[in-house]
Amino acid sequence: MRGASWMIGIVLLLGTSLSVSAQTTLPSYGVKGVHIMHSDGSVSSNQTIHWADGVIKLVSEGESLPASAKILVEGDTLLVIPAFIDGFNHSGMPEAKSPSSYGNPDRPSDPTYDRAGIQPHRLAESEFDVTHSTVEALRSAGFGAVNSAHNGRMLPGQASLFFTQSVETYSGYESPLYESSLGYVFQFEGAGGRAYPSTDMAIMARFKQLLYDASALQEHISYFEGAGAEQIQPPQRDAVLESLFPLLNGEKPLMAAVDSPEDAERVLMLAEEFDFSVILASNADLSPIASKLTQTATPVLFQFDKPDAPDWIEEESKEEADDPSESSDESSEEDSNAEQDVTDELSEEEEAFRARQAMAWDAKKGALRSMLDAGIMVGAYGFDGKAADFHEALRFYHEEGGVSSSELLSILTSNSAMILGVERLGSITEGSIANMVVIHGQDWLSKDASILYTVSDGHVSKIDNK
Repeated sequence: MRGASWMIGIVLLLGTSLSVSAQTTLPSYGVKGVHIMHSDGSVSSNQTIHWADGVIKLVSEGESLPASAKILVEGDTLLVIPAFIDGFNHSGMPEAKSPSSYGNPDRPSDPTYDRAGIQPHRLAESEFDVTHSTVEALRSAGFGAVNSAHNGRMLPGQASLFFTQSVETYSGYESPLYESSLGYVFQFEGAGGRAYPSTDMAIMARFKQLLYDASALQEHISYFEGAGAEQIQPPQRDAVLESLFPLLNGEKPLMAAVDSPEDAERVLMLAEEFDFSVILASNADLSPIASKLTQTATPVLFQFDKPDAPDWIEEESKEEADDPSESSDESSEEDSNAEQDVTDELSEEEEAFRARQAMAWDAKKGALRSMLDAGIMVGAYGFDGKAADFHEALRFYHEEGGVSSSELLSILTSNSAMILGVERLGSITEGSIANMVVIHGQDWLSKDASILYTVSDGHVSKIDNK
């Protein structure tokens, strides 16, 4: 009997070992002797990082890797930083349907939900495609995760957070979805064509009515499901309105894309009336309403697009770049005289116009710096294009906008993670999700630095810098 028990124990032990082995879907990786720049800008040297099953197991100075770990890279010419997080995007999602695809509404003033662009019940994971070229572009730029939502109009759906892991490593493994339904997307995008709403004010009015209707329906349902329900008429169920209940209950935020402080204030007024939280997404300077943002603890996701300078400022910058910096006092005097001649040729109106343009340009350059100085919590969103353009925009805000390298890294990593409420992303610490970028070079913002690998949820993707 004891022999049988002993044999059964061996079988169970082997079965348990096989089960654990079967659950290990990802290779065990590590890097050695590298520098780590953390999200706060601090740097640790001669570091060993080991990760397995998508989780960082070890971060230590000079320690050896487990024998099972595959050494990805090693050497003190390498820098490892947390992978970036895109706080709000439409990457990996299909193109939005045109308003005409829904047909002309019989009653333009009261179109169907879909025709009006009211689709808050849609979840991104239903159509997210990790093989999409936009996801590949994110990965090449150093993004390990993206909070993506459907394209559409005023309320296109709910955003979910996905890893940017490559299709080669994704095949046969777990879904790239990390967190479902982090918030409702709102945009000042009219229904288009002849359908209501079409203006910003109409969009706000329609959204307000939508929230009133959802609130009334939620109250009706609670009464009907409570005591004495037999005396109450059954509510007319509505999937779109019911999908908004978590917003009204303060369980999920509204992620609102705005182009100006005025639009941001409109959204905040609505949030105050219905008592829900807001995450703003904008490439504008929202520091003029900083007191309202800080009082309501409203964060801002900032889009890193390099703004275009007025033509005459671009021309002056090129001329300055072409002139040797060590030019003599004589040549400097000649340049000054030439500039004076150009100024003399301008009319008073043109001079005044250029002065306004210069002020506006300075404001654009300093938009991010102004919001940080005002105490606004800032994250990142809206990567759209090539990795080179994105990194050029980062250098622009660093060199022209006065934002430090460490501040930019925090915005792209830990700040974005905090805003989205995903604590295990945005840092390189034991127990965190293995989301990181391996860079050749010591200055991640330098033009000479190059991304070698983007690690997303433990999946390693080699980046082609060509």
